[in-house]
Amino acid sequence: MANVSSSNGLEKYPKLRFKGFSAPWHEIVIGDLFRVTRGYVLPTTAVKEKPQDEYIFPVYSSQTKDEGLMGYYNQYLYENAITWTTDGANAGTVHFRDGKFYCTNVCGVLLNEDGNANRCIAEILGSISKKYVSYVGNPKLMNNVMSEIRIHIPSVAEQKKIDELISALDLRIVKQRELIEHLKKYKRGAIEAIFNRTISFSSNTEDSWKEFRLGEFARRITRKNGQTTDIPLTISAQYGLIDQREFFSKTVASSDMSGYYLLHKGEFAYNRSTSSEYPFGSIKRLDKYDKGAVSTLYLCFDANEEIMDSDFIMWYFESSRWHNGVWEICAEGARNHGLLNVPTAGFFDTVHYLPSNKAEQKRIVAFLSTIDERYTRAFSELEELNNLKNGLYQRLFI
Repeated sequence: MANVSSSNGLEKYPKLRFKGFSAPWHEIVIGDLFRVTRGYVLPTTAVKEKPQDEYIFPVYSSQTKDEGLMGYYNQYLYENAITWTTDGANAGTVHFRDGKFYCTNVCGVLLNEDGNANRCIAEILGSISKKYVSYVGNPKLMNNVMSEIRIHIPSVAEQKKIDELISALDLRIVKQRELIEHLKKYKRGAIEAIFNRTISFSSNTEDSWKEFRLGEFARRITRKNGQTTDIPLTISAQYGLIDQREFFSKTVASSDMSGYYLLHKGEFAYNRSTSSEYPFGSIKRLDKYDKGAVSTLYLCFDANEEIMDSDFIMWYFESSRWHNGVWEICAEGARNHGLLNVPTAGFFDTVHYLPSNKAEQKRIVAFLSTIDERYTRAFSELEELNNLKNGLYQRLFI
């Protein structure tokens, strides 16, 4: 690959070229290069969730999950084409569809028999298509508007080279995501197996596991923030206790946080709000900042390290083993706003079956930390791949 100038008068060149290509990219009108059509209505009841028997053709719709894949059908409409979402929140989202496929009526379709329907053109078009979406009422990018869009494209031969590079990079990213999902499941399985005692880390025949009340190894925190910190914390599944401004790109906390609880690094907070991932709420430790403030709706505590290692407690509350104790004291279940009715005294009186041997606690921590480090490293590698892809796109395309 070589670097070239990005423009020369009216001629357009990308910053990065494959060897052997030097001609300027030429401007085309979508409707002149492609036959512009769309998909057809298909009830979800006619679609299979996974390929089976003759149901082998992917069906694409307007959703973002799995790049619009909604299932599989026993017929196809098109082959090797570019699609875009015509209606709704994802209007203007462009994809190349490799092979034979079916798509619903909220998908526009671009067909070309000369090799111009590929990932390269889909990426070029997708980089500008959102600008043509009408946001009057329901967002739309209809066929007549798509037909008038102008883009600069290279020769079919150069398109093929770019397509091959994009495909290889996308495949690497897919494999990395699969690795992350595998590690996620493995970590979850290991956590549950340890705290349900299907695997053991005891170094001798004596069983050190016994019942503890939460109040024996955790001390409640009710210190008020005052003007100590301006960091409003929220709980994230991936990042734990994190600054709301970083997580939401805005603050959802009260402008006056003086009455909030002040947490120091290494202390825990229990958010009693339920979700599909956290049916009994979530307990996270503050690791990212030295200090932070949480709503008084949270139950906060620190670890009595003479009894329980703080890292061990952190891992324990990643398991579902403690859920039963909370379930037993939820007098009315979840309220309408999704906040579990967990009384404070009852929470600190819940019973937990844990090892009293500190050495065993540390062995468990070491094992789970090793898995977590691999999981975190895999996330970092995925981020690097995405950054590489974004950097290449800025140089490969005009």
